[in-house]
Amino acid sequence: MPDSGRAEHPVSVPVSWRTAWLIELVRLRETLWGPLDDRLEVVRVQAAGGTLPDRIAARARFLGEREGLQATLEAWVQGARLALVLVCLLSVGAACGAAAGALGTGARPVNVLLALVALLGLNLATLLFWCAGVLVQPGQSSWLATAWLGLSKRLARGPDAALAPRALLGVLSRQSATRWVSGVLSHGVWLLVTLAMVLTLVALLAARRYTFNWETTLLDPDTFVGLGLALGALPARLGFTVPDADLIRISDGLHALPAAAQVQWSGWLLGCVLVYGLLPRVCLFVLCLVMARKRLRVLAPDTALPGLVELQDRLMPARVRGTAEAPPPDVFQSQVATGSPGQAVGSEATACVGLDWPADASWPPLALPADVTDLGVIAGRAERNAVLSHLQHHRTQRLLVVCDAHQTPDRGTLALLSELAAQVPALHVWLAHLPESGGASPARLETWYTLLLQAGFETAQYSTRSEQILQWLKPA
Repeated sequence: MPDSGRAEHPVSVPVSWRTAWLIELVRLRETLWGPLDDRLEVVRVQAAGGTLPDRIAARARFLGEREGLQATLEAWVQGARLALVLVCLLSVGAACGAAAGALGTGARPVNVLLALVALLGLNLATLLFWCAGVLVQPGQSSWLATAWLGLSKRLARGPDAALAPRALLGVLSRQSATRWVSGVLSHGVWLLVTLAMVLTLVALLAARRYTFNWETTLLDPDTFVGLGLALGALPARLGFTVPDADLIRISDGLHALPAAAQVQWSGWLLGCVLVYGLLPRVCLFVLCLVMARKRLRVLAPDTALPGLVELQDRLMPARVRGTAEAPPPDVFQSQVATGSPGQAVGSEATACVGLDWPADASWPPLALPADVTDLGVIAGRAERNAVLSHLQHHRTQRLLVVCDAHQTPDRGTLALLSELAAQVPALHVWLAHLPESGGASPARLETWYTLLLQAGFETAQYSTRSEQILQWLKPA
């Protein structure tokens, strides 16, 4: 039989990469700058239920909305997109310039090998470095991705903007996805660069007359013949026109070549750029995209990380996990065991308690029926624990909580309301108006209504008029 004292919660519940990013951002912020006040958020998370990873994700969403971290991520994404556009524009401009420089103005013959090196040299060098990096340092991002992140940091604004890329890299590194995501970026940009080169070459070759040759002082002409045939083998299989051995041999700049020979050299140059520059990038881009999507599809919050492991006792209390673990010492500890009615002192139908009630105001604010137990006013931790203990010992069925409608509700008030609601089958909130205050403003009441709804209370659970309260206090 399974051990009933241990929780059966999955630790790998996939979440979206955006949610995982937000969880990591919240974790980093709390690690660096101290824990956030999340009492209300924890109550909302516990009310929603779910596994521990689900609750960690929900807490991060609630805190992200409250602290503006969601907006920080949106702003960083917009800045990153702008940075990517700038990188692409600069790369395309450099690619067009490189293609134009490789061919020149047409006034002088074009050395085909030097032109090919100018068009493909940097492309192939970075490609080889990337492949070597995959084997030597699999978790390292490409230099292009690093430059993009650096530019994104400069464009982002806000106190938490610097944490956004750090959190993103943390999520990717734990999933071993950094290399693949940066590969998508790197190969995608190089695809754009190579395509810009090809289009520039086509435009220049169509608009100008070029002559092609090869030149050497030290090497034998047969070397160029073999090299030209070897490089043109794959483009020829794809339908590009390439020169044969005889044409390569006489393309030494010492013989006059017909126009058809220049067309073949143009096809050879375009074919080499497409085959050795574009096709490898297409293949690696698709590979990185598939691997990145595969890695990001199984994202899950690592509940063993510092900053997350401490949340288990608060988000998954012992009574929810089915364990006998004690709650933290500063939290109210129940004196009545769940499911042990024999330990209760008695039972009562209805009770009334004041919350954040002014000390100079009369209590109770109305004459309570004889069968309603007056629990007084909660003014501190001692009164709070006493009321909670009373509710559990006396099995209170219904509880009326009286709040001063002129006060602005805070997270502590809403958290205590939720805690009281968990102790009784039925709870009602009376937003009372002190006679000497002249009534709460509509804006203040609207704030109360909004926060009560966000905390999980229904509209039928709160009232503002004493007539409605007297009706609710009548025995069912």
